[in-house]
Amino acid sequence: MFRPLALFLGYRYTRTKNTNPFIAFISSMAMLGLSLSVAILIIVMSVMNGFDQQLKTRILGTVPHAILQSENHQIISWMDVMDTLQTIPGIIATAPLTQVTALMSINENTIPMAIHGIDPKFEKKVSQVADSFKIGHWEDLTPSSFNLFLDFSLADKLNIQIGDKVTITLPSANINPLGFFPEIKRFTVIGFFESHNQIDEAIAYTHWQDAGALIKLQTNEVQSLRVKVDDLLNATQIVKQATPKLDPSYFMTDWSQQYSQLFSAVRLEKIMVGLLLSFLIAIAAFNLICTLAMTVNNKKADIAILKTIGCSSKQIMGIFMTQGFIIACTGIIIGLILGLLGATYIDLIFSKIQACLGIQILEANSYWIQYLPSDIQTQDIYTILLISFVLCGLATLYPAWRASKISPADILRDE
Repeated sequence: MFRPLALFLGYRYTRTKNTNPFIAFISSMAMLGLSLSVAILIIVMSVMNGFDQQLKTRILGTVPHAILQSENHQIISWMDVMDTLQTIPGIIATAPLTQVTALMSINENTIPMAIHGIDPKFEKKVSQVADSFKIGHWEDLTPSSFNLFLDFSLADKLNIQIGDKVTITLPSANINPLGFFPEIKRFTVIGFFESHNQIDEAIAYTHWQDAGALIKLQTNEVQSLRVKVDDLLNATQIVKQATPKLDPSYFMTDWSQQYSQLFSAVRLEKIMVGLLLSFLIAIAAFNLICTLAMTVNNKKADIAILKTIGCSSKQIMGIFMTQGFIIACTGIIIGLILGLLGATYIDLIFSKIQACLGIQILEANSYWIQYLPSDIQTQDIYTILLISFVLCGLATLYPAWRASKISPADILRDE
């Protein structure tokens, strides 16, 4: 059977039994270091992907993917406009939305609130808030009832109970002979939703007609239309396609114009963390250099004999590059397996660690998520493997080149 000399001897040198114990130890440490580096990088990148996905899901599940407004902040016959939007490719759902900024007062506490006037029938198609209700249902929001839904965390902080009356104070004022008086309206709290999202703490939900009444809209008018698209990353392009089909007085904006800096920061953080952790692989590659350098020094006599019987410098280089490649491949494959297993079960591992230590690292009152999410992306795995193989391949070059430059005459004379 044909066996290339470089591959055959490189494999033999890797698994030979009479290797110097110290060299064998260094080789094992290089392989272990490479495995741990690859595994850690896969786990960390997967967790960051998970947090990024959760951030998008939670924030973009609450805020509009895109929103349609008019120049005078009034959309008349909004049902017809919704029908027009539904015909545009990429738009999968729409819902009316009237937003009012006001002060909410209860139990001697006054806080700024964004009151969202919604239609329960349409809102559930564009928002995930309905899935997080602890008490109450969307259907309880009816016209002229002036009912209100609040975030559960906010209600807990302010000791708000079901049935409590809250006072909504608008920034506008009524003028009469006695002077200026702020516009005030009483609402009844009928339910709570829980999202573990600080953005939602400053949001209250009521019926769109009740919100419109606060800002003097007609009963058939809404302030804007909320739009849900099928591809968040393509929202800008969908908005551009929709604009020519609408009345010139209407304009649309998408989520990227409001939250692009946030997600750009998360993406940049992922890149920087990945780059920094890649240095772990570089350090493991340096260990591989040391392993091969010591092996070359230990095999000088073998190299001299091989050159004497006719082996070329390229074949000598190939022998030690093969040895380094086998060590690198073994470490990378083990690291890949450990990384995939760790990323898959990271939440279970994290929970066990918290249980053993008796502490809650991600506390509910400090973080918007109480577990470690993980999202294994194939592209990240390919990138990590490519970086690992390239760095390890470069690490084998110098020791192999030094081996090819060994002079047989000098070595055999000393022997």
